[in-house]
Amino acid sequence: MDPALLVRTLLPLTALLYGTDLLLARRTARRHRAVLARWERYFEDPYRAAAERWWVEDETQAAAAELVLAGLVTVTHRGNLVPTPDAADPARAPEHPLPRALLAAVLARTAPAPLGAVVLRAPEFGEARTRLRAERPEFAPPVESGCLTLLASFVLMMGMFFVGVALMDRLPQGAADGALAVTAALLLVALIAWFPHNDRARGRGWRGEHAYVAEVRTAGPHPALAELAERDPQALADLGTGRTRTRRGRNRGRPRHRARKAREARRAGGAEGLLSDG
Repeated sequence: MDPALLVRTLLPLTALLYGTDLLLARRTARRHRAVLARWERYFEDPYRAAAERWWVEDETQAAAAELVLAGLVTVTHRGNLVPTPDAADPARAPEHPLPRALLAAVLARTAPAPLGAVVLRAPEFGEARTRLRAERPEFAPPVESGCLTLLASFVLMMGMFFVGVALMDRLPQGAADGALAVTAALLLVALIAWFPHNDRARGRGWRGEHAYVAEVRTAGPHPALAELAERDPQALADLGTGRTRTRRGRNRGRPRHRARKAREARRAGGAEGLLSDG
């Protein structure tokens, strides 16, 4: 087979594939910028950024910290949230819907309660948290192989076949044929190198948005949490204590059935004492 025919066939196909990759790379870059811009708009709300973090620095702790900083609630050493007289003033209500819902849940309680109990038993606050997270973007689906990859695979296989046939048919004669044969082999190598190049051009394996979300998770805490940690670290610690408690009682960790049995035993002993005295 004539090496010049192989070169005239493989050269425009290789140029077409790499030229198409340039267009794909520009389109992929625009798509990636749009994806990152969507995440940036979502995380403009610091409460949404806090929702990506562990509960110690999540949006619930941030909302409680904002209420403490605003003087709308106080937190006891046991983590109970106590509304202040200003909490019932509508003009002092927070602008953000999440701390506003938390304040309404605290005001709806008949007695001071820990933050964990409010989170567990206040459906309005739960709905506010759900609405906050409802607009979270979905991660882009992975890029699959396209028709262009199948076409390149076909061209590569046919090129390797024809080069093999050409070499078995006759060896290159002279310097010109040798140069054309080397050029055809280099074009085949370029076709092999095209596949990873095409994957990058199409954005296959791109993890940019995952890296951005991970960076948000490891960033500094919510501004309210940072300010409260600076102004009153004990109040911040008490909020953490209240988040781990879901009941208002003072059981101090003792099993309730044991305490009940002890009371019943004391009552029985007192009744027997009265009968013996009689």
